[in-house]
Amino acid sequence: MGCHDVTKRELNNAKDAINRALYKACECASESCECRDVAVQAQIAAQASAESASSDANQSEAIWNDFQTRYLGAFPSAPPPATTGALYFNTTSNNFFVWNGSSWQVVSGSGTVTNVATGTGLTGGPIVATGTISLANTTVTPGNYTNTNLTVDAQGRITAATNGTAGGVTSVTGTSPIVSSGGTTPAISLANTTVTPGSYTNTNLTVDSQGRITSASNGTAGGVTTFSAGTTGLTPNTATTGAITLAGTLALANGGTGSTTASGARTNLSAVGSDITGIGGATQLTNMMQITSAGYSAITPNANTLYIIVG
Repeated sequence: MGCHDVTKRELNNAKDAINRALYKACECASESCECRDVAVQAQIAAQASAESASSDANQSEAIWNDFQTRYLGAFPSAPPPATTGALYFNTTSNNFFVWNGSSWQVVSGSGTVTNVATGTGLTGGPIVATGTISLANTTVTPGNYTNTNLTVDAQGRITAATNGTAGGVTSVTGTSPIVSSGGTTPAISLANTTVTPGSYTNTNLTVDSQGRITSASNGTAGGVTTFSAGTTGLTPNTATTGAITLAGTLALANGGTGSTTASGARTNLSAVGSDITGIGGATQLTNMMQITSAGYSAITPNANTLYIIVG
């Protein structure tokens, strides 16, 4: 039962109330003036109730008629475009949809996305409930290409592709000191300098910024031309090549002895004046005994032998 049916029922009830009030008024008219006043008040109240019910019924009828005009029914997919505000129920997604003048929009839901459109290179939109977005096909024939000539659009898709011709090196040039023989298979090499290949002695040479020897010639032999031993007391020979030898005696100031003999070295070093032959103040022993765990025996001291007695 619709809401407009309920309002009509209320209107009929109001009309019945008016009729009952009029009947009661007629009964009261023959009894007293007070009864007539009650009847009049009842008639006024009943009339107001009837008018209010009639107004509600008219509004309800208008709302119901508007809903019936806007609601298109239930469909498994979106129906054709309708007037703005039209409604339908999608039996696939179980959602109500309203036509906003350009597309169907889902009614209710807690999300903020109500329509997903697809731009360049994509298909499947607009999606207002469920759907699939995919890449749109281009005019390129799927397959393998060799030395490919291709065209790429702003979305990075290859929109055209054809087989091309084999490429390769067509020209190679060099900047000094690098030279190229040219052609499609060039030979790359270093340019020659003015140096004559060969071996050089005591070489005089010139090197450029690329590290190449650009000139070379034989030089003169070098060597020691002077040599001094200073105040060491040593005297070098006069040779300027080969081994340099020294002669003489190394002075004390340079760590030597300043002498070529032992006695002279002792004297220069302020050592003992002669070879040690004895210890002054010592008494020569003539009789000694050697005592061991096995017994004891006499020892005859040897000349020039130092004996230490431990007591």
